[in-house]
Amino acid sequence: MPTIEEISINLSNESTERKIADNDLEIKISNEAAIRTEEDANICSTIANDSSDRAKSDASLSVKLSDEVSNRIKKDINLKVRLAKLKALLSDKTTTSPSRTRYTDPDIEP
Repeated sequence: MPTIEEISINLSNESTERKIADNDLEIKISNEAAIRTEEDANICSTIANDSSDRAKSDASLSVKLSDEVSNRIKKDINLKVRLAKLKALLSDKTTTSPSRTRYTDPDIEP
């Protein structure tokens, strides 16, 4: 039968082993928490960068669309001016030569 001293030594050794195991476990948990925190920060950074890239792309597309609309409006105005000039020329020719028929466009008033 073990003596009280042996039991005390065994309990002390078990206590020391448990403290070491607990300490190792706390270190592992702390390291895992640090790794997860770093990974979360990296993911947040990636998401922020992706969002920024999408915003830049959207802004670029908006500028291109605006430019395209502006160019089409300018072309439309130029075409209407040219058409008006051509109609004016035709109108002058039809008044000088009555044998020709006059072309009228319902979109443009004479």
